Amino acid sequence: MNQKPVIAVLAVFAALGSWAFWKWVIDRGHAGPPTIAAEVTAVTDESFVQDDGYVDYVKAVNAWRGGDVTEADNACVDLFHVFGPYDGLDDDWLARWKLMSDQPEPVGPFFQSFYDFAGEGMPDELYEAWGKPWTDDEHPQLKGWIDANQVVMERLTGATSKTQYFYPLTVPEEDRGLLISALLELPQSSRGTARLLSMRAMNHLANDRVDKCLDDLVTTRKLARLISTRGTLVEHLVGIAIENIAADAEKAVIGSGKLTREQITDYLARVDERVAFNDLAESIDKAERYMGLSATQHMHRFGPHGLGMEPAGEVIPVSVAFDVDIAMRIMNQHYDMIMKWASADTYTAKQDGGREFENYMIDFELKQTSPMRIATAALGGRRTHGDFIGSIMASMLLPAINQLVDADTQREVVDRMSRLGFKLEDHRLRTGEFPDSLDELGLGVGNRLVIDPFTGVRFVYEKTGSGFRLYSLGSNRKDDGGLGWNDDNAPPRSDDWHFEVGG
Repeated sequence: MNQKPVIAVLAVFAALGSWAFWKWVIDRGHAGPPTIAAEVTAVTDESFVQDDGYVDYVKAVNAWRGGDVTEADNACVDLFHVFGPYDGLDDDWLARWKLMSDQPEPVGPFFQSFYDFAGEGMPDELYEAWGKPWTDDEHPQLKGWIDANQVVMERLTGATSKTQYFYPLTVPEEDRGLLISALLELPQSSRGTARLLSMRAMNHLANDRVDKCLDDLVTTRKLARLISTRGTLVEHLVGIAIENIAADAEKAVIGSGKLTREQITDYLARVDERVAFNDLAESIDKAERYMGLSATQHMHRFGPHGLGMEPAGEVIPVSVAFDVDIAMRIMNQHYDMIMKWASADTYTAKQDGGREFENYMIDFELKQTSPMRIATAALGGRRTHGDFIGSIMASMLLPAINQLVDADTQREVVDRMSRLGFKLEDHRLRTGEFPDSLDELGLGVGNRLVIDPFTGVRFVYEKTGSGFRLYSLGSNRKDDGGLGWNDDNAPPRSDDWHFEVGG
């Protein structure tokens, strides 16, 4: 009798048995909702745990964002009187209002965007009017837009006199608690009001209403800080964009020759009263971490298609049967790595750490999508599935740390150079000319105002014929002659940041 077929069959059964024992016993893993623990869910307060055992990350992030903000202190309550609901999103807008206030919802008038007012595309003149003085006759259409929003903008100014801000996040019902689906209508709308404020400031400047011009710029600066407070990364970037709008207008004010020393002192004092700009590291640690964990938890409950990630269903060869504890722990480990560098004291440490992390992620992603890795995940149990899904989610959802650090550092560069510009103009008013060097301002060698955050050394300062030029060496920390990537005749990879007044 030939025993070879029998041996072959027994070998197959042995292999199948071994695989089944590994998958269903050794690799079985955790089957239920996530374990409430710092290294798994990050949120450990039982009040945020739903009846089914899953964390309500929308509620948790709102508790962090809201803190101890009261209705009376909340600038966002006033901003809801400025911005009405987006078309088709009335229910979402009303839900947010009820999370902030017991009062009847605002009924208007609301801010009119330029498109709503003019009914046509954005004219080229609009971009010029953000940072260049203009009279009513030069841009009558823009003056009409400003007048149409006069009442609303007064309400905006009142809102920015407050130092607390809480904009509740809500998620459409069909997205079943997926935090990453939260819409950010108000922060996005705030860009339009910032542009209008800047244009109105330039109109005031052209008509010698300097105090009113400065009032609008203070309002713009404060709006940027409020919008970014305890924000998502999107809100953080919107705040940066608004600050840059203010800085462009400040160049024109400094170069106008219309400021007095008293106005400069008062303006800088009022700017110092604003709330601090949002902490990028805190936003990553809370808002972005919660979004990543919420998405991982959501996949465990509803599968990859529950995230609207159809391509992911082709890459991830498993359903919801994975150990969610392992997956969420992997997400947390990656956010911890990001936090290590995002919290560093210097730009160099942040950039070097971010580059190291991004190189690590490139290798990490290649490993997750290799045929062997996918095959192992397909054959494995919940533990292997959890490790694979956590790794894939980390590859897809983690923020690009170097780009964020660069944007945040550029914001600080522009802010310091703008404030330094007012100091230089004050020196000119006092002495009759701009200084030959920053030393003459008497700020001291180590004063942070004169320090380039990219390099840790002084900004480059040049006195020109009728003004001055300040510039930062940018993220490459090389002197590109003050030229950035979008400047005419700039060499390749130039990324200096400059602030110029006069010629």
